[in-house]
Amino acid sequence: VVTEVEKEYPDINIGSDGLTIHTTLDQDAQDYAEKIMDGNLIKYPNDQFQGSFVFMDTKSGEVRAIGAGRKESRSTFKGHNMATDLKRQVGSTMKPIFDYGPAFENLQWSTYHQLNDSE
Repeated sequence: VVTEVEKEYPDINIGSDGLTIHTTLDQDAQDYAEKIMDGNLIKYPNDQFQGSFVFMDTKSGEVRAIGAGRKESRSTFKGHNMATDLKRQVGSTMKPIFDYGPAFENLQWSTYHQLNDSE
């Protein structure tokens, strides 16, 4: 959001100009995401352990909350956001879209459907 506002309105200081910005974020979901990242709901192996995630509404695609990373990534207003700033391959995150999705939709498979791959 910050990047979009700064690009569209370069003369605006997003941190001090008193803007009101409406997003699809859900404050309760965001609070929950921050509890996860802070280690209040799960125990991390050590302080260096990192993670990130995005809670999305699966019907609308709207972002409800972002787990941007732990501790140091949130030390400043525009700190590093591990959920949105990292440039890396998507890997297996595409499987639900390209592999499982068509099987659920076109073949009416359930999430329990099993395939025999013993050959």
